Amino acid sequence: MMRKYGIFMLAFALFLGLNKNSSGGEFFYLGLQGGWSSQKLDFRDMEFDRNTAFLYGVKAGIRILSIALEGNYFQAAHNVDAADVSLDDREVDYNHLGLSLRFFLPFPLVNPYLTLGYGRYSAGIKGLGDDGNSGYNLGLGLELHLGRRLALLGEAKYNTVGLTIEDEDLKVKSYTLHFGMNYYF
Repeated sequence: MMRKYGIFMLAFALFLGLNKNSSGGEFFYLGLQGGWSSQKLDFRDMEFDRNTAFLYGVKAGIRILSIALEGNYFQAAHNVDAADVSLDDREVDYNHLGLSLRFFLPFPLVNPYLTLGYGRYSAGIKGLGDDGNSGYNLGLGLELHLGRRLALLGEAKYNTVGLTIEDEDLKVKSYTLHFGMNYYF
């Protein structure tokens, strides 16, 4: 019994030691992000080409050991490339406001992570209408610490949500790739 208890305590101590924040112990962070959103629409049984647009956003979070809870917002404006001329060259405003959990692998200076999120997505096709609904995202990222307070990051995510525009289902699936920085305090 004592041996099992001793092994458990050793494993727990190693877990705590290895999971020390690379940022030096600062837990709260604010960040900026910019990158690309590649969107595929499914609406009215029409064919749409995948469209890529610039995205930008902000984030704030709290990190304790190897887990972080992050609130984030991003926006991207896509152009619709459709076979149907009535929808061609319209713009889709795409926004996300949500929460994500990040699970870090603790390495010195560089922290790879898995992120799982849920949030409110909204999209509007100019001239047709707009809608908002909850959806999920899943991704991988890498955070590189440059001292105690500053970290650079790169993250790739898959986002999916179902919306209703003009009483018809609009499925939005997007891949986002963004880069940014977090400032820990």
